[in-house]
Amino acid sequence: MLDGRRQPQAITRDLRRLTRCGIDLAEADGIGVDTGARMVWPAGGAILYTQLVITLGATVLAAGVPGLAAAGHNIYTLAGNVSTREALRDFDAGRVTVAVASLPYKCPAAP
Repeated sequence: MLDGRRQPQAITRDLRRLTRCGIDLAEADGIGVDTGARMVWPAGGAILYTQLVITLGATVLAAGVPGLAAAGHNIYTLAGNVSTREALRDFDAGRVTVAVASLPYKCPAAP
């Protein structure tokens, strides 16, 4: 994506497509889980489940590094990846710094 060979629509999918496979998708912040009763409580009501997959993800906190939000690019979001690609395309002189703040990496392959 950074080199411009692929566009966002080629690497993203609508998660609602999972419903075609018989999967109910509930995207919510703050969820209650009762494994004994096989119930989850996302915003909007309780759901009885047969199998449960919870994906927690990770969030980059650019404000934790002074100046990063204003002058840096975050490749861990689609918008950040696009802005990085555009900045690299327009870059014609100087230095590029790749900073890896700390372990664990959000994506081990990224650095």
